[in-house]
Amino acid sequence: MARAHFPCRVDIFRHVLYLCIVNTTKLHIIMKTTMSLLLALAVCFVCAGFAPASAEQSLAPHTTISNAGRLVLVWNAVTGADEYVLDVVCPDGSTITTKLDANATSVQLDDFLTAHGSYTLTLSAMRDGEVIARESCAYTHSSTQLTPPADVTFADGILRWSAVEGATSYSVTLNGIPLPATTNTSFDISSYLMLTGEFAAEITASDGTRTSDAAKLTFSFTAPPLPPQGIMACRDGEAFILSWTPSEDKAISYVYAIILNDKTALCASCTTNRADVTAAITADGEYTARVACVQNGVVGFTAQATFTVSGGRVI
Repeated sequence: MARAHFPCRVDIFRHVLYLCIVNTTKLHIIMKTTMSLLLALAVCFVCAGFAPASAEQSLAPHTTISNAGRLVLVWNAVTGADEYVLDVVCPDGSTITTKLDANATSVQLDDFLTAHGSYTLTLSAMRDGEVIARESCAYTHSSTQLTPPADVTFADGILRWSAVEGATSYSVTLNGIPLPATTNTSFDISSYLMLTGEFAAEITASDGTRTSDAAKLTFSFTAPPLPPQGIMACRDGEAFILSWTPSEDKAISYVYAIILNDKTALCASCTTNRADVTAAITADGEYTARVACVQNGVVGFTAQATFTVSGGRVI
């Protein structure tokens, strides 16, 4: 009768040890594979979080002409930007910096490009004070305009300026009101200055096809006093008296003249609205009296009246 065979203790121990080694190796491989996958996923997330905005969102700034004929810089909006900063490096090396709204995708350049030459325009998209995208473009500014008039002055009612090379005429405006064009480098505006105050003059040069920017001048002007009213002559005893309505301004004095046969018989001044002109009335005839107010050394507009002397009387 056969006997049942039972493994000895040594065999059992070897079998258990083999199973532990095999299972441990499999577990190590599984854990190593899992850790590799987790590490790869973590790297993907980190890289995605730090990818530069400009890699996916290009500003692509470039200059163009708007429908209104203005030079503008346009760009693509960058998601997440809370403002844009434009740095304009001018031909002389100076830099003009301006901040733009987060919703802006264009800006007019006319105010920045004032000189001839090459400019570098650098646009930065910002978020919380940090640059998230930055790109530059170049622009060369060349104007076909004439040079504005220079050395603009005003004296004695006349505007004067320097000639502009190539210009054939000049346009003048006074307080925004256009005046007739002139080919001269001066313009008498005294007839347009009727009141005391501040005035702004602008002069633009033209050659028929091109124009210049306006040269500007602001100046103060004291208008001449208005002419007196109510001039009349009369006989007062042995004297001939010339009188007129007094000015309301106490600081005003007067100049007057008596003219006979186109010759000035008397010219004098006074501080009242009456003058004895007996010395000028030497014969019968038609006389002309002219009177003007004077204020701060400025002689105002002249008023005149005629009167006839006959037989020693004013008629």
